Amino acid sequence: MFAFGAPKLVRSVLASVGLLIAADASALTGTIQELYFSGQGNFPVRIFLHGVTDPCGNGGSAFVYFAPAYDSLGRETANYNVYAAALMMAKAQGSTVALVVAPDTANPSFCKLVEFGMH
Repeated sequence: MFAFGAPKLVRSVLASVGLLIAADASALTGTIQELYFSGQGNFPVRIFLHGVTDPCGNGGSAFVYFAPAYDSLGRETANYNVYAAALMMAKAQGSTVALVVAPDTANPSFCKLVEFGMH
């Protein structure tokens, strides 16, 4: 398991051409140590990777979170249920996951999931 990220200039260039979601995005790989599900609005799904204590590399939270996103009519706009199911399967099977993460824009000490894949 390791965390890695491109230097800020490279990340900024990649973000400007759409290859990264955010200039501050970085990638992690590893296996899921714990999935934590809480009530909506309080980082509803938290992902803890084995051996990763600072996923965004900024001295913040020890977990990566994701939450559903809604449009102006209250309809869910992201694949929240698909993400949760895929992560639960990866945890159950001990699969390696690759997470792209970025500091939360409202509270940078928390690390949000941008996208992920499984091996």
